[in-house]
Amino acid sequence: MSYSFTGKKPLAKSVATAFLPARVFVPLCQEKGVLCESVVTDGARVEEGQVIAEPSQDSFYGAKIHSPIPGRVLGMKRCTFPNGKCGAALEIALSGEFSHIGKKSQEIDWKTFGKNSLLNRIGAHGVVNTFSLREPTSLAGDIHEIMEIHRPRDWHELSGTKIFIRLYDEDPSCQTDRVLADSQFDKMVSAVRILCEIISPKEVVFVYAKNDDALIERLFRLKDEDDERFRFVAMNDKKFPCGTKHDILERYMKNMRLSDSEREARAESLFVDCETLSTLYDAVVYNIPVTRVNVSVSGDCLKSSAVLKVCVGTSFKSIAEELGLATENIGKIIVNGRRNGFAVPSLDAPVAKYVKSVEFVSHHDTADFSVAYCTGCGKCRESCPAQICPDMALSQVAGVEVPSEFVRAAALCVECGLCNCVCPVKLPLFQSVKILKEMQNGNE
Repeated sequence: MSYSFTGKKPLAKSVATAFLPARVFVPLCQEKGVLCESVVTDGARVEEGQVIAEPSQDSFYGAKIHSPIPGRVLGMKRCTFPNGKCGAALEIALSGEFSHIGKKSQEIDWKTFGKNSLLNRIGAHGVVNTFSLREPTSLAGDIHEIMEIHRPRDWHELSGTKIFIRLYDEDPSCQTDRVLADSQFDKMVSAVRILCEIISPKEVVFVYAKNDDALIERLFRLKDEDDERFRFVAMNDKKFPCGTKHDILERYMKNMRLSDSEREARAESLFVDCETLSTLYDAVVYNIPVTRVNVSVSGDCLKSSAVLKVCVGTSFKSIAEELGLATENIGKIIVNGRRNGFAVPSLDAPVAKYVKSVEFVSHHDTADFSVAYCTGCGKCRESCPAQICPDMALSQVAGVEVPSEFVRAAALCVECGLCNCVCPVKLPLFQSVKILKEMQNGNE
């Protein structure tokens, strides 16, 4: 399939279906902290949508992994994941007939299902919540966690649960969520209603970019409906950060003039993005497991950007070749945005469920990543909304003993990534703070 790239990098308007790869490498780790185990043998034939890996027993609420194509299992391969880590992936060669792709999908009346049936379908179809791209989680697991919080109370009368829907991209260099919100708005709203049926929230908060006039018009029409649970919060997407849970809750509480603890509100709320809603809708309404994801493709190597529906396990090299890129001209691959994403060293890395954007950067636009040292400029401290000292966290991780109060302060990090953005020598400040934060949470 070919794409027309004209003009000066225009933004995509809709989602285009990408080509079908002749071979996929499906990572066995598709969410944070959950490693799946293969349930198929080498040489076995698999159908599109068949379960090929399941979470280990200690990850009960993890999302299952399904084959994105029909074909034959060639074996287990070790590869680089989109988040820069290495691990096992199942290699599958394309052959046979498709079960979903290219065929008309039959809608199912989800209103005939009960809460548990809907929740089980979300889990069985491998839906992953990609609201936080650095920490993708099983959507079914997120819902279960909220339900456990409210278990001692009367779920229907005392529930203070809120659902926050982010209708724009957390990272301004991406455009997947914006395109989905604009081109599939009705689908997003239907997916929200499915979540409401499962959770019975007190409020549903639509969080949108205040400059998106077309979307605002649709939201106003939605506002006229009789669902008194709907709330609307405008965010300045030109200011970064503006899409984290911390940013959204801060704006929401200010708008609603609330003084509740942010920590409590975050624990009792479900945060989702448009990509999650899209896969949720397909899983429940069309009975289609998560085998393809919407990926924004951009970069100075391209004349324009595009949002493609790509099979999980497709290599970045295959995407580049489909778009007509000469792979030798690609200097770096950035996954999930320049602000808080990952630089992937290999074109052979495959697409995972949590991949929402891929940027191909040419050699002449690749930054100098030679070894550098902290200059003591203080910009990371000045930019930090939590008022912590990322440079001290870097020192601690590097083996330099620092006062304990600086180490404990890592728990306050809101994970905006601003410290990395402003550092003149591009030190891994955010990553260092993240390490200390996880150590304090017992996730070493």
